[in-house]
Amino acid sequence: MLYSRAEHLQGLVPEIVNHRKTGLIMDTIDEMIEAARTTTLIDTSDCRRHVKYNFSIAGLAGKYSDLHDWIVDERTLFHA
Repeated sequence: MLYSRAEHLQGLVPEIVNHRKTGLIMDTIDEMIEAARTTTLIDTSDCRRHVKYNFSIAGLAGKYSDLHDWIVDERTLFHA
């Protein structure tokens, strides 16, 4: 995957793209064109592991559970 640094800094892709591991983050279109020639350097097994760890049903359920607990804790703090 190729993404611009602007997209990355806006928070659009950090959970997906780990620079040089699961994709590439570039500053300019010219850098993206050049980087497209090197995407074979990205190990697809690293990409699969990253997606499985971050986006599996069990992983996402755990994240939603953590978020729920955090929301409940925040409400308890403000309404106590």
